[in-house]
Amino acid sequence: MKLTSTRVAALALVIAGAGICGWGVVIAQQPASRSHTPVSKQQIEKWKNELSNWGRWGKDDERGALNLITPAKRKQAAALVKEGFTVSLAGDADTVKAIDNPNPYDHKMLGIGSDYIGVAAHGWAHTHLDSLAHVNYGGV
Repeated sequence: MKLTSTRVAALALVIAGAGICGWGVVIAQQPASRSHTPVSKQQIEKWKNELSNWGRWGKDDERGALNLITPAKRKQAAALVKEGFTVSLAGDADTVKAIDNPNPYDHKMLGIGSDYIGVAAHGWAHTHLDSLAHVNYGGV
């Protein structure tokens, strides 16, 4: 089966959703009295080197950790399906400016066959498919 970018994105979204759900269960099961130790800059730098997947699948790889989802893994996952129903991940386009949505979606008809569509993708009110590791660190 040929993987299109839509299928890869959908698969990544399903895996990310499962990971987030699993993470939520683990967090919910941890004792509330547990103290959190701050992580040092040195520890973060060490983790960046020790835990990096950069180059793991070769210099020309474009799939990254999606390489772990082999045909056998897809078949194994499909065997877990008990019912066949779809769940929409769609959200309404919030077009009204508000305190929690300072940059609403924008759409303007510019002419015949020409539209302007604007979105502040990294805001508070909108969502997009992105890496779970998408963070700012060290000015990057």
